[in-house]
Amino acid sequence: MKRILLCALVLLLPVALATGEPSEEAGEASKDVPPIHEKGVTGLAVQIRTMYLREDHETLRPTLYKLQESCRELNTEDKLVYGDQVVSFDRGMHRALDRTRELAADGLWEESEKQFEWVLRTCTRCHQTAREEGFGPPVPLP
Repeated sequence: MKRILLCALVLLLPVALATGEPSEEAGEASKDVPPIHEKGVTGLAVQIRTMYLREDHETLRPTLYKLQESCRELNTEDKLVYGDQVVSFDRGMHRALDRTRELAADGLWEESEKQFEWVLRTCTRCHQTAREEGFGPPVPLP
C-alpha cells in the first residue's frame, strides 16, 4: 500500500501544486511579485513525503528544517502584495511545519506524518489561491 501511495505522490504532488492554465495577466503580475519560496521546494516536499513512506526517520528532521528555510514567512505587511488569503495560508503552513518538526523531534513519526499532510494541503491551496488572484506561478512547476 505504501508503494502505491509513494507512486501516486511522486506523480501527482507536482501537478497538485502547480496545475491550471495561467492568463497573460498572471504571467505579467508574477514578474512584479517576489517569490515566497525557492524553486526546489516542490522537490523537497516530495522527498520528505517519500522519507515518511520509507520510514527514513534519520534524515527526515534535517530535511524538514531545510524545507522551512526554503520558504520565507510572510507577515501582515505582505498582505498588500499577496492578499489576505495567501498570507493566511503561508502562516498556517509555517505553523503546521513547526508542529511537524516538533513531533519528529519527539520521535512521534505517525503524528508528524499526519501533520505534514496539512503542510502539503496548505501549499496546494495557497498555490490555487495565488493563481486565482493572478500572480503565480505563471507556469506549472517542474
